[in-house]
Amino acid sequence: MGTVDSFQGQERDIIAITLTRSNPQGEIGFLSDIRRMNVGMTRARRKLLLVGDSSTLCRHPFFGSC
Repeated sequence: MGTVDSFQGQERDIIAITLTRSNPQGEIGFLSDIRRMNVGMTRARRKLLLVGDSSTLCRHPFFGSC
């Protein structure tokens, strides 16, 4: 287990990312840092698991294609 920052330059077979933001305003805080999300989402060799509230996340352009 580790943070997004600790995995930069590394890979793992399976990466699980919890996108723990849920609110009626659609505010996603640090999840809007696209560079950090890119690092996290590109570390998986075989499987990437993303868990989050699509009604909140889809309000942001990066996650908008939910």
